[in-house]
Amino acid sequence: MPFAGNPLHAYRGALDAYPVRFGVSSFVWPAGYAENVTRLKGIFAEVQLLAYESQDKSPISGDELRQLAALKDGGFSYSLHLPSPSRLTASGGDGEAVIIKAIETFAPAGIGNYVLHMEQTGCFDLPLAAKRLERILKKTGVAPEHICVENTIGTPFTPVWAAVKGLGVSVCFDIGHHLYEKGDPLAFIDTYGQHIRMCHIHGVAERDHRPLSAIPEETLTAVLAAVADCKPAGAVIIENFSVGDVVESVRCLAHGARRLLPREVRA
Repeated sequence: MPFAGNPLHAYRGALDAYPVRFGVSSFVWPAGYAENVTRLKGIFAEVQLLAYESQDKSPISGDELRQLAALKDGGFSYSLHLPSPSRLTASGGDGEAVIIKAIETFAPAGIGNYVLHMEQTGCFDLPLAAKRLERILKKTGVAPEHICVENTIGTPFTPVWAAVKGLGVSVCFDIGHHLYEKGDPLAFIDTYGQHIRMCHIHGVAERDHRPLSAIPEETLTAVLAAVADCKPAGAVIIENFSVGDVVESVRCLAHGARRLLPREVRA
């Protein structure tokens, strides 16, 4: 039973009335992908499968992929967080091959969108990164708009986007990262809104990836309304990595911020 002893059961359907599709990261319980998906499906419209490490270090089995494929249906989807750091901006290394292998490995699960980091790690060769990304698109056959380049802490997003936007890729707006760096999320949405396909959202305090209750309610409300106005094709992923934090974030959405959404957004 997916909801036996599951504290999220009390919030089943609580997010359905929002004008955006909410998802969550795959590792909430200390278990595998399929077991987490079984417990999260029905609460969330999407699970973002985390493939932070290369398949050589953290391989997924064929059986697990078959289970994931069986759990997917018309009302439930997957996105894939590609290995991080991607190492696409640094000379040398195998970052390009690692990204390609991750995309090809998880393909049987039926992935809708892909989240890609382009971090500044020492060398920051953006023309090289753009060429590598172009090759990744050609070798995997993924439609460019399904690759969502994320704003990451410590890496300026403006030059990253300038380097890759010509490829037709999309933006994954990590709201928590932007708040952590004291940025204005509404200004980011004004600048990149037409390209935002996915979002990550999490609270920030002494660290990021806190429950959404760590975001001031007025800020959370304004950001969600602005995101809804963008009509992103993908999901808004709650990036919490424990049961307690996810429950607190869903509780916050169910009982707090929704009441403050503008009337026209509630409809």
